[in-house]
Amino acid sequence: MTLRARLFLAFAFLTVAASANAQETRREYYNVSVSLGREGRLAYYASPDADCGTGIAPRISVEEQPNYGKLAFRPDRLKAISSAIPGRAENCRGKFVDVTAVYYKPAKGYRGSDRAVLRVIFPASNGAASTLYATIYISVR
Repeated sequence: MTLRARLFLAFAFLTVAASANAQETRREYYNVSVSLGREGRLAYYASPDADCGTGIAPRISVEEQPNYGKLAFRPDRLKAISSAIPGRAENCRGKFVDVTAVYYKPAKGYRGSDRAVLRVIFPASNGAASTLYATIYISVR
């Protein structure tokens, strides 16, 4: 899967209903390649406000740790390009948006497959939330 495709899947904007009790749950699955012995970026998660500024940060938890490596979460900035954002966020195209980047570093000398499952909660100011369960299949080459 290309980086653009991963960004489209992982660059998740808030998509909640207007009701304060609305709850949306999605499941996504994707494949990522990481170089042997090197840290690789798996995904980005963000929930910018209407002006593409820093919104309420998504809460990321690890539902299933990878067996052969470690995950790390770091703040980053991403320039929103048309293929990486959904149409409903077109006002953010070309602007930099604050994101949380997820990285994976394989164990020393490990080559093969691994898997991680993340739960990402995108809170909204109206009390609603959107939850994403992301299963990431990692190929270490």
